[in-house]
Amino acid sequence: ILVAQGSDRVDQLLVSKFDGEQKAEDEAVFTVTGLADTGVECKRTRLHQTLVYDCPGTYQSKSYRRLFFPIPHNGESYLLLIQTPGETLAEAGRVAEPIVNSVKFR
Repeated sequence: ILVAQGSDRVDQLLVSKFDGEQKAEDEAVFTVTGLADTGVECKRTRLHQTLVYDCPGTYQSKSYRRLFFPIPHNGESYLLLIQTPGETLAEAGRVAEPIVNSVKFR
């Protein structure tokens, strides 16, 4: 439902909406499984209290992270993909966490 890209082509935000509270996580698992088929090793973990699938990569010799955040809410779910530079989850999380924490439902 939303796509945004930074000027460097590394910073990206993608938001998808799904019917069903489990569907966003199912989609995250499907996506990271596909990434694994290409050699990307993703990890299911937490950034503080928030579930995230952390997928490291490189672009033009720079490290970045693809962070997939499934967010269930009221019978629906949302999948946020935040791609941002970072050697570690903690580094990329400094960019991603304020975005995830700013999500508001109406």
